[in-house]
Amino acid sequence: MITRRELALSVASAALAIGLNARRTHAAEFQLRIGHDGAATSPMNLEMVKAAEIILKRTDGAVSVSVFPSSQLGAGSEMISLVRNGAVDGYLFAASLLGNISPSAGISALGYAFRSYESAWRALDGKMGDIIRQDLRGVGLVPMDKIWDIGMRNTATHTVPVRTVNDLKGLKIRVAVSPVNVSLWRALGAAPTAMNFSEIYSALQTRLIDGMEGPVSFHLTAKFFEVTKYYSLTGHQWEGLWLTMNPGIWQRLGKYQNAVQEELNQGAERVRVATVESDKQGIQELEQKGMTILRPNQKEFAEKLLEANYYAAWKGKYTEALWTEFERVRSG
Repeated sequence: MITRRELALSVASAALAIGLNARRTHAAEFQLRIGHDGAATSPMNLEMVKAAEIILKRTDGAVSVSVFPSSQLGAGSEMISLVRNGAVDGYLFAASLLGNISPSAGISALGYAFRSYESAWRALDGKMGDIIRQDLRGVGLVPMDKIWDIGMRNTATHTVPVRTVNDLKGLKIRVAVSPVNVSLWRALGAAPTAMNFSEIYSALQTRLIDGMEGPVSFHLTAKFFEVTKYYSLTGHQWEGLWLTMNPGIWQRLGKYQNAVQEELNQGAERVRVATVESDKQGIQELEQKGMTILRPNQKEFAEKLLEANYYAAWKGKYTEALWTEFERVRSG
């Protein structure tokens, strides 16, 4: 449910870049529309809007970027085709979602893939990321160099507190529309229910699902604390968002490509710092809002995945080079 305040923030966010552009309408050669599923108040939206401001200035008004949060342009899964065919210029896609069209992209969303935020960033800025970016170009998307961080994903429920992996048995947990996420939760013993981000609040409110999983920042900005009671720090998945552009519009940007890419990458770097800080503060804020914070043994959850042959099942879906890199990172 979107409040009047949230709607106003969303409209203001989307209009900011347009307003900046209006001052130099005569000079604007490109008017880019970039969307995402996060709230207007989320760190990634604030940093995207900041990047849009800087891009407008760096290109002397030639490139304006309008940012559309809260799935205003459409829900995540349906946006892939819209970006590929040029109806939308760019979108921040969850890695797990992109795995539907480019399997390598989903590898970073496998359960307990990274031991820390820093290990995820190193891997995706490095060799693992190089392979993923190349594969995304092969399916008609142009990814920026830096992946945007939305945090470690945890588990929220409204009736059953998740203190051990056995507490997940049979629970209807909302997951993103992606085989990577569905298989993860089946291996953990839950009953995964795939749906787009925009549907989560009402599904929790009507008890269509028993819970959901996601990062602290999303739980706060989307106000999921209003419809859940327990937040369990399972840390089962690190999730990043690839900012991808339509190849046609990207090619037409020509001499402005460097400025646009550099500022969007800088935005991603700033979000990484903000995510780590917001995770720490966000957990305290959830407690203040009445949620019960649980701290289960994450090793127990990871062992459950091994017992279910979760990794063995996914190994064959990736190239040997990518899986070798994944195992190196996971064991490191």
